[in-house]
Amino acid sequence: MNILVTGGAGYIGSHTVRALMKSEEFTPFVFDNLSTGHRESVPEEVAFIEGDIHDIAFVAETMKRYEIDGVIHFAASSLVAESMVEPGKYYSNNVEGTLHLLLGMRKAGVDKIVFSSTAAVYGEPEKTPIEEDFPHNPTNVYGRTKLVIEDMMRDFTAAYGLSYVALRYFNAAGAAEGGMIGEDHQPESHLIPLILKTAQGVRDHISIYGTDYPTPDGTCLRDYIHVLDLADAHVLAMKYLAGGGVSDVFNLGSENGFSVREIIEVAKKVTGVDFKVVEEGRRSGDPAALIASSAKCKKALGWNPTRSSTEEIIAAAKAAHSYGFIKRMSNGFDTVIGEDGGSLSQGQKQLLCITRIMLAKPPMLILDEATSSIDTRTEIKIQNAFAKLMEGRTSFIVAHRLSTIQNADIILVMKDGNIIEQGNHDELVTLNGIYREI
Repeated sequence: MNILVTGGAGYIGSHTVRALMKSEEFTPFVFDNLSTGHRESVPEEVAFIEGDIHDIAFVAETMKRYEIDGVIHFAASSLVAESMVEPGKYYSNNVEGTLHLLLGMRKAGVDKIVFSSTAAVYGEPEKTPIEEDFPHNPTNVYGRTKLVIEDMMRDFTAAYGLSYVALRYFNAAGAAEGGMIGEDHQPESHLIPLILKTAQGVRDHISIYGTDYPTPDGTCLRDYIHVLDLADAHVLAMKYLAGGGVSDVFNLGSENGFSVREIIEVAKKVTGVDFKVVEEGRRSGDPAALIASSAKCKKALGWNPTRSSTEEIIAAAKAAHSYGFIKRMSNGFDTVIGEDGGSLSQGQKQLLCITRIMLAKPPMLILDEATSSIDTRTEIKIQNAFAKLMEGRTSFIVAHRLSTIQNADIILVMKDGNIIEQGNHDELVTLNGIYREI
């Protein structure tokens, strides 16, 4: 089946495109006006159509040209605060835009759509975890536009035979393995990217708004779902419709949630940076807990989120931010590393090297004293990055510093060109040989 992904150059959309590529049933096509998306987030082998969902005729023409069988719909404006001061933009982009998309689908004879909705349709729930049949009382324009779209799709189902799935969730987080694509909003308003910017020194501090909520540590509890788990859910929803599934709505949630303080502490652990945290008063309208139940989705779609621990989410986001750091340098990946590298620190030069290697995807990597001129702490971080980069492949590191050597899977001790001892650190220490003496 050929699947058109609207907003496929955006954060969740681009990850879903890759999930579709891995499936045997689907071939993705990306449709995006690049107002907030990034052309470089779309894989080269995927057809990219630059267009606007408001253009009904072009939408229908595109679907006919590429013989589209179904749509996964992400294209929307999604900043809650902005929606409250620019409601016209949100009703135009989200509601009117989706109406035009649906009309284009009708003209092209496409009758299946997976809609990326939001758990904001529930507003402030009386209890958690939130289930699909809870009352709908959105407290912001963004949530209201998504609820209107769900009602619109329900009407199209009754009148025209549309088959749809609406997926409701709160916070997408994390990034693809290797960090080649990730979260990159302008402006950035999401907690985890803001925390990582603080760890990088881009921001002076991260704020905790409210420490007296009725939660275990006094800070707000929120749902965070790894973007790869979300991508899987969208693919499963399309499989459900392709298999004759009836139109329905599903929540995607962790069912437990993570507190703001917990996210911050895990970020400190993952980044190794004890960045500044400022405790401030509560923000108006912030509920104590927003957590969704996924029981219905797991049963109907077979969804099984496997990556949504705080450590996995933040580690993946950190890798993507390192990649983004390079992209934002004056000359991006063409930045000079050598003598003309200007004010680049040794660590920044190493990050440039790592990211360039990441693009090349080498089957084997050989490093000869590559990090000998930097401090031990930075060296360990860089070696960990190489280990992640080369996972499933082979890397040889010529090194003399113990902090580098002791983390290797296999250590070779050489003398006069011959291997005289080999094993991991613990094994070699017990041999009482040359390695132990060193």
